[in-house]
Amino acid sequence: MNLLSILLILAGFVSSFLISGFLKRYHNFLPDTPCGRSSHSTITSRGGGISFILPFSTFLLLLISRESAIENLLFTLLLGGILIGGVGLLDDKFNLPVKPRLFFQLFFSLFICFFGLSDRISFFGQMELHGVSARIFQILWLLSCINIYNFMDGLDGLAGMQGVFITFITCVFLFFDSRIIQNSGLSQEISESLEMLGVTLLFLSAVISAFLLRNFYPSTIFMGDSGSHFLGFILGFLALAIPDIYYGLNITSNYVGNNRLIFLANFGTIAIFLMPFFLDSGLTILRRLHEKKNIFQAHRGHLYQLLNRNGKSPPWIVGFYFTLNLSLTVPFIFNIVFNKTGFPILFSSIILSLHLLLFKFSSARLIKKIQNKDHL
Repeated sequence: MNLLSILLILAGFVSSFLISGFLKRYHNFLPDTPCGRSSHSTITSRGGGISFILPFSTFLLLLISRESAIENLLFTLLLGGILIGGVGLLDDKFNLPVKPRLFFQLFFSLFICFFGLSDRISFFGQMELHGVSARIFQILWLLSCINIYNFMDGLDGLAGMQGVFITFITCVFLFFDSRIIQNSGLSQEISESLEMLGVTLLFLSAVISAFLLRNFYPSTIFMGDSGSHFLGFILGFLALAIPDIYYGLNITSNYVGNNRLIFLANFGTIAIFLMPFFLDSGLTILRRLHEKKNIFQAHRGHLYQLLNRNGKSPPWIVGFYFTLNLSLTVPFIFNIVFNKTGFPILFSSIILSLHLLLFKFSSARLIKKIQNKDHL
């Protein structure tokens, strides 16, 4: 990473902070009026997503103007982010009904998958999908990421923290992979492409962080559907698209010479760090389906909402999810230190199982406590 990259990242941070300040001041542009399920009590702008979408899109345009091996990936990232973020922006402005919103999400996801992704997905080198089955999985994955990220954007700082964490840890992994591929003599071009993508995600992490300064409790601006749709798409797309970079090197598992760990050669790595959101939303959706309730109707049944209703502060809850994220990095750190082949897959599975049990039993206990209070 050179001096120019550092200066551009700093410029992105400052521009995001200034844009969010402008949107905070003119909150009537996209006002969020408090209701019964709101965690805020005053009218607050929900246009904060624009503060990181605009600088990041500008940065992508600058990168696309330079020829590189990942030019198509960057262009798809830009186009998809604008299209999906645009749907969210329309939803912020006009409160789109569920069906047309899902239609646009599905249509754009179809276009993005066929335009910017290969029809192959590898799961830690243990299983692969090809052709139609891969396309179906890609579309469902993107739709899930977009909507689940939107579901989880209901507490000061939570969705922003998750975005910063995943983009930063992915950036670190990309830098590691770039060095390993370079030192293994596999491909200088791929090594440089991974480093460029790492800088791109560091830029995104910086602009989200600038927004997060105003979004932490007590929040003075929200990212809105434009921001949550955008981040959900970006993170979901990268989980699918980054492994495509490695396919040209015929890397089909997470290990290269001397069992050196390649972090992002398969779909599962980034997906693992989305699991706290997926587990929370997944269990909530299953519970609401069991109760025969509309899963798209506004409610306060997510674990983070139940914790808040039971007296936990937003900073405590954000810290709780951040701790879950950190626990998921342990297998990869262990592998770097001890070079244990296959350890990340095994240990990640154990940790995710523990997360699942924690979410399930915590939600049940908190719901029971709320019901008991209501009966008093």
